[in-house]
Amino acid sequence: MITGCDKLEILEQALNAVKTFKSLTEAQVTQLAAKTKRYALEMKYELFKATSRFDSTAKNSQWLG
Repeated sequence: MITGCDKLEILEQALNAVKTFKSLTEAQVTQLAAKTKRYALEMKYELFKATSRFDSTAKNSQWLG
């Protein structure tokens, strides 16, 4: 995703990321999930997903795909 390109260097950085992208292996995904599981369970971050404090995504889980 290109989030904004206010300078040519930023666009070049984004294009380089696309050109050199490599998917994580299944083992890497498992390792990453293990590292982040605790934070996901705490629901301290991304409150828009876990609470109705923002746009009620918590009440409309179909919005998350």
